[in-house]
Amino acid sequence: MNKCNFTLITAIYDQQTANLYSEIYFPIISYEISRLFHESSSCQKYYDITALKDSIQDSFGVSIPLIVLKRAVKTLSENRKTGLKISLYETGEKFLIEQPWDESIGISIDQKFEELNLKLCKLEEKFCTYLEENGIPSQLSFAQFFEDHKEDIIALLNANDSSTKIDGEYVHYVTFLQDIKKSNPELYATANEVFWGTVISGFLQREKVEFDVKVSDSVRYYLDTALVMSLLDLDTTENHQYALELCEIINKSGCQAWVHPITIKEIDGILLKVEQYGPASAMHISAAVERRDLTPSKITNIRSSLEGLIKKAGINVLNLSPNKVRDIISDYKDKASVKALGEDRRGHNKESIADIHDVFMYDYISNNRRHTSTFMEKNDLYFVTLNKDLIRYFKEQQAQGTSPIMLHPSRVIVDLWMHNAEGLSIKRDGLSEVMSRCIALNKTDARKRITDFVRKYNDSEQAFTEEVVQKVYSALVNRSSVVVNSIDDLMESEPESKDELKLKIATVVDYAVEWEESRRQMIQDSKDNYERQALEQQETIAQRDQRIKILEESIKIKNEIEDLDEQIIDKTNELEELERNRDSSISMFRPYSFFIVGCIAVLATLAIIIHLAFELKTIGGFGPLIKEQRLEIIIMLVTLLPHLTALGSRNSYILNICKMRQEHLANSRKEWEKQHPRYDEVSRQLTELKKSRIELKAKRKNLL
Repeated sequence: MNKCNFTLITAIYDQQTANLYSEIYFPIISYEISRLFHESSSCQKYYDITALKDSIQDSFGVSIPLIVLKRAVKTLSENRKTGLKISLYETGEKFLIEQPWDESIGISIDQKFEELNLKLCKLEEKFCTYLEENGIPSQLSFAQFFEDHKEDIIALLNANDSSTKIDGEYVHYVTFLQDIKKSNPELYATANEVFWGTVISGFLQREKVEFDVKVSDSVRYYLDTALVMSLLDLDTTENHQYALELCEIINKSGCQAWVHPITIKEIDGILLKVEQYGPASAMHISAAVERRDLTPSKITNIRSSLEGLIKKAGINVLNLSPNKVRDIISDYKDKASVKALGEDRRGHNKESIADIHDVFMYDYISNNRRHTSTFMEKNDLYFVTLNKDLIRYFKEQQAQGTSPIMLHPSRVIVDLWMHNAEGLSIKRDGLSEVMSRCIALNKTDARKRITDFVRKYNDSEQAFTEEVVQKVYSALVNRSSVVVNSIDDLMESEPESKDELKLKIATVVDYAVEWEESRRQMIQDSKDNYERQALEQQETIAQRDQRIKILEESIKIKNEIEDLDEQIIDKTNELEELERNRDSSISMFRPYSFFIVGCIAVLATLAIIIHLAFELKTIGGFGPLIKEQRLEIIIMLVTLLPHLTALGSRNSYILNICKMRQEHLANSRKEWEKQHPRYDEVSRQLTELKKSRIELKAKRKNLL
């Protein structure tokens, strides 16, 4: 599959500010249809749906399902508000393009696209520099980071699984983004913009969609135990931040975050164990206990005010008496579904409040939805959990094609991005949420591995040192692949003896030490070689800067040409209006009067000639005529002479009537223009504008 053109997608949807769900397919389809229209040489702009699908995939790297595309084109054909006019044929398999988008829309998108590409190049260059300076080896580009997030979106929207590609492996990308968020906000804004394009591209490839669906206006999201504990800062700082951002996005969207009393009951039980026995090292709460110095008495105070603390955090709590909660637990103790979940989790069905809680919440959501729909957008109740295994388990219990009951927070956030009326606000939080999630997953992953490593360390009966653990933990947090793989191998295999165990542990430690030393050396080498590399790359950088400068200048000239085009149109319209006023004011009475007089003279001459001819015939020649009618002949000759002169004259108004008319028009126009100096001014301005346009086009051509 083609790589997605995220910058072009972002440019197209730059103006989208609110609920994208009902209209998300239309901009990209309208853009591509308009592009096909302008590129086609045929007068008849006929296309089929399959060809349009292929064209969109070639241009954007996005494969819109054919059934979805067909329905979107049908909806577009019925909606004339977009400015695009198409007619469907052969039951929607083919369509005729009657009118494309206004060309100015395409120009605006192309300009935004060019600008984003330039910014993305700068982002990639900055990231490479960051990796070098920090001694971080990486084979992936930011383009891959965006591509993997798109795949996450597709998987989430199609409810394929609850896993994610953007996990701890991308922590270096996230730390870089955190760095530029403070040091270079403009560059971070570019990353966020393009990141938004990944959300759009993922949504466009959704397998199941309904165009006219009415989104539930107030969805209740019940939070799982771990999320509530993170919200109350009873977890790592990373998970605490993630939970805060999740609840902020839910509340901004107009939806509601809720907690069921049975969840509070489970949290109380966890805190009671920590209060009595202290936290296990593998428990996330252990980080909060150490960081906040949570003594048993402090934990007791937290337990006694759990409901108040949750409400203070902006979360709703279902009103249910403690007796009712106890009845629920009692009713669910011996349920087969609870025992089945315990068997799946631990290989035995020993009673657990966690199993009771999870099964009850699944049943509670199922039974309290206002209506059941296969479309998530129509449902108003969900259970939100970080437990991917739990999501997987209950998905397997559901009927095929039904809307999920349990959602991962990332799935919730994607939905709120698409449907929220405050789209811009949530859009700004999008990348931040993924960053928090990535760091949290990395820290969780590192803590789990270091806990496993420490346990194996203790099993080997070696002298435990904090320095060793810190080196291994540092390598894990920084995603040293060799250390990660070594610990995984250590946990998966079962050493035959303590000596073999010690050897494997020593290997992990050696790898961690080597990795740290190698990283420090890389950083030092990067610093030492910086000046030399800068000199060597000076010419390349200059060329790059020149290319960027040329592109920026090209964009500037393009904008100037567009401004000139608008001015030329305005001046042309004004000049045409002035010419209409001028021509309507000119009187043609004088040339036409001359023409009439000339016509009369010609007719009189012809009459005299005819009269003479008749007289000659009657009296038999000129002799008798002269003798008898001398006076009349003289009078006729005197009358005839000027007419003959007029007819024979080279400058006769009869023979030159057209010339006289043109001269009259020219003189009248000159006279009018003298009286109206605005005409000459507009004419001169129009000439200058056209000349400037020709010069700018030539300049842009030479640049490129």
